[in-house]
Amino acid sequence: KTADGVQVAAISATGSATLNQLQLPKTAGSSILPEGENEVKVYNSHLSESSLVYVTPETGITTIDRPLVVSNRKLCNQSDADCVSYFSVAMSTNNHPDLKFNWLIVN
Repeated sequence: KTADGVQVAAISATGSATLNQLQLPKTAGSSILPEGENEVKVYNSHLSESSLVYVTPETGITTIDRPLVVSNRKLCNQSDADCVSYFSVAMSTNNHPDLKFNWLIVN
């Protein structure tokens, strides 16, 4: 509770948590693999060597025989202020419409 008595968080007996406001670093989002391209870079400063990166397609396209994969990572040295870390998401073909996907970085 705040100083005014307003409840801002609660944890139930089963371990479920409810928070009024949760601020996390930008470790999830969505991007688009443009039509005619087979790879796109997703820039994110929260990417680390031990990060797990998950991607899931959102656009209604059959990806069973051509899945989205995390194909590359570039991590930046903290002393290089102009560098931004990124991961690449690729598909084995560029014969597709714009393909929207969601991504999640777990550190």
